[in-house]
Amino acid sequence: MHFPSTPLTQSTITLVLLFDHILFTHNSFVAHNIKSLEKKSEAHFNICFFELLLLYYAELRNSLS
Repeated sequence: MHFPSTPLTQSTITLVLLFDHILFTHNSFVAHNIKSLEKKSEAHFNICFFELLLLYYAELRNSLS
């Protein structure tokens, strides 16, 4: 999946840094909550949305490199 290029505004950089903090500082907490959500079938949409958000984050992160 490819996202259109995003201009690197200050808010984009802030968003990437926030995701860095959440994923690398609290990764076990995030993983635990995803596993909890997976047990509930009604949470499927939330998991898909979160995975899409992570893909978008990865694209933004790559654009900063």
